[in-house]
Amino acid sequence: MWKTPNRGADPAELAVYQGQRAHELELNRATSAFEHALLSPLFILNGGGAVAFLTLLGATSSKDSSLQISPSSAAWAVGLWATGLFVAAVGVLFAYLSQRSLSRAVRHRRSLIEHAMLAPDSRLHPVLLEVGAVDLTQLMKRGRRQQLEWLTSVAVSLALFVAGAAAAAVAVI
Repeated sequence: MWKTPNRGADPAELAVYQGQRAHELELNRATSAFEHALLSPLFILNGGGAVAFLTLLGATSSKDSSLQISPSSAAWAVGLWATGLFVAAVGVLFAYLSQRSLSRAVRHRRSLIEHAMLAPDSRLHPVLLEVGAVDLTQLMKRGRRQQLEWLTSVAVSLALFVAGAAAAAVAVI
């Protein structure tokens, strides 16, 4: 597999390319790890809240229970948590799309470096020129917009968890 162009490049240019490639790989790893670390708790909070509350409802549904549950507030709590789960799933989609757009932009930038480093007679020039036809600025803007959508879904999912907890508290009180 062709990893590093070496025809027509001096050692300094090769070092720049290798640094760019290492940066691209680390960016992919770090972004993916960060997104997973932030999104997993949203599923646990909303899903766990719904499961725990449904367990409480099951335990208190007998006629012997002294705890009174408001059915409408209980339904709101479970509905809010379920919506929080859905919004967290949408957040996963936005995180993926953001990562994909930003990775394409970085890959595009790398292809421009590779194109510049190739020997003039290289057969790879047409391939890299085709890859380089992508609008780098548009990819970066799309990736940033999708990051904002992802962060918005994180905030909405957390707000839904809190709202579900409040509805659950009202249902039990």
